[in-house]
Amino acid sequence: MNTIRKHYDAQPPERAEPVTPDDLERIRAFTRKDVTADEIYTFPLVLCDNEIDRDLEMFGTEALETLAEMFVGKTGIFDHSMSGRDQTARSYQRECVADETRTTQTGDVYRCIRARAYMPRIDKNA
Repeated sequence: MNTIRKHYDAQPPERAEPVTPDDLERIRAFTRKDVTADEIYTFPLVLCDNEIDRDLEMFGTEALETLAEMFVGKTGIFDHSMSGRDQTARSYQRECVADETRTTQTGDVYRCIRARAYMPRIDKNA
């Protein structure tokens, strides 16, 4: 099983986390209008980590730190589709973090890129 998949298997929270003023400031850097907290849904996600994947590859610490810088403002897609209609969310915050309580299959400290993303509250994605 792909390591990233484990993070998506968890049940979503029953209620969305509140959108903070800091969230709104970061999000507005990517929107065409000044959105309000009621117009968007925010959520956390793990983008990638240093665990061995199904292709027997993994990211090193330096690669994760470089990728973390590159992910801000990038859109999320479904099923790796390159179609614009499948773009659903945009990341607005990210950080490369280490979890000293976990180790990877190679014995390294587990590291990942944690991000926050937003999407508009519309009927299509209700």
